[in-house]
Formats: sequence, structure tokens, C-alpha cells
Amino acid sequence: MNKLFWSAVGLLVAVNSVVLGHSYYNRQEVNARITFSERELSLPDNYGFEKENSGINLSIRWSTRPNRTPENNYYYGRDLQLSPKHYSTFHFSGICNQEHQETNEQGFVLVEFNGNTHQQTIEQLKAQLKQLRQSEPGAQPGLTEKIKALADELLQFEHTRSRLYIIDAAVSKIALQETITKQERTPGNQFLILPAVISDAYTHCEGKQQNPNTIYIDELLVNPIYVPREYHALLSDKKLNKHFQATIAFGKLDEPWLESLVACEKECKAQ
Repeated sequence: MNKLFWSAVGLLVAVNSVVLGHSYYNRQEVNARITFSERELSLPDNYGFEKENSGINLSIRWSTRPNRTPENNYYYGRDLQLSPKHYSTFHFSGICNQEHQETNEQGFVLVEFNGNTHQQTIEQLKAQLKQLRQSEPGAQPGLTEKIKALADELLQFEHTRSRLYIIDAAVSKIALQETITKQERTPGNQFLILPAVISDAYTHCEGKQQNPNTIYIDELLVNPIYVPREYHALLSDKKLNKHFQATIAFGKLDEPWLESLVACEKECKAQ
């Protein structure tokens, strides 16, 4: 029994050493530091209902570029059309797959925060809304309802939906670093390169023809962001309605951690 006990203790110590060593090495260098809000960071779905809040993690909320076609205004997209050059860095066949077999690989994605992709989406919504409002009454069925739905959606993009978008992907970081140098810089926008699991999208022939070089982002390969106990009271205060700003650092191994958190009674002012 003693031998089994000490073996278990030794295994626990070894595992903790590896975890702590990984965390220590990751924090030796900060690759990026970004201030997100509740728009980009989500609390667990059951937060506030569990009996014990001993551990709270924040998940990163992101999207690929929204589809702004009138037929499909879908926000939390996961598909992304790449350049032929970046698509070819993966081992995807690019050939339509009648059996719908999915293949995936580990690669990297370029993430843009509060930049041109977000602003262009808002401008497109405004243009669509303006066009609808200038339509003749009765020009199309349900015009009033469409205007209201579009106005509500615009409000969400301006104040509540995530400003974090995946705009490119490749097998190596170097290819995406080259992409960053070509991006137009605007006040407040920032870029991240993070590991991800990526699949070959549109496995049937029609999709391949209409959307060549399209991939699907399965998930980001980063851990949820641990919230130290000192901040638990801020997030559990019902009066604050969960408005907060969190400064997140991304380290040498691309893993994020929370550096500071500030709660606000209303929508936090941008820093």
C-alpha cells in the first residue's frame, strides 16, 4: 500500500512540475497583450448556477468574416476562403469528396482584433440598412420587419458581438507574419497568430466549385483563461451585469493568461 501511495504522490508531483514548467516557460516572453471585454471573453454557460466557484475560466469568442449576403446573415462562422498559396500549405486535396470524409490538420490562424474586418462588416450593415430605408413602402414583403431586424443586428455588432476575427490561415507562422506586414493598420487594431485545428471544408463537389480553397476552423489550440480567485467577486456581482475589461497576455507558447480585470457598471470604455 505504501509503495502504491508514494507512486501516486510521485506521479502527481511529476505532472504538476510539467504543468508549472510549461506555464513558467510560456510567460518568459509576451508575444501580444490585448484588452478584451465580455464581447470577446465568455464565462462558462453554467456560471452563477454551480454551488462552488472554485475555478472560473474564460473562453475566447471569435468568428471568421461574417457572411453579409441577404440570404445568409450568419455571424459565428467558421469557414474561411484562403489564397491558393496559403491553401496549398496544407495537405488538403482540393478535390470534391463524394464520401464526405473530413480531413483536418494542425496549423496556425491569423486573428485580427477590432480592425478592418469588424469595421467593414458594420459599414456593410449600415449600407444595407440605408438601402432598405430608402425603399418604397410595400416594395417588398415584410419590409418593416427586415429594417427592424437589420437595425437590431447593427446594434449588436457595434456594442455586444465579438470584434475578434480569424482572417487567414497557413501551416506555418512565417506565412502569416508576412500577411501581417501587408495589413492596413488602424487605431486600436491588433493581430495574433495562434495554433488551431483546421479542416478541409466543402467536401462535396458543388461547394468546392463555388468556394475553392475554403477551410473550416475547428478550434483554437489554446487553453481557457484561468481567472484567479481575487477577481471572482467582480464577475459574480449581479449589479455589474458582467461588463468587464480583461488584459490578456499571450506568451512564448501562444498560451493566454489574465493579467488584470476591471468590472464596469455599464459598457466599459475602450482603452
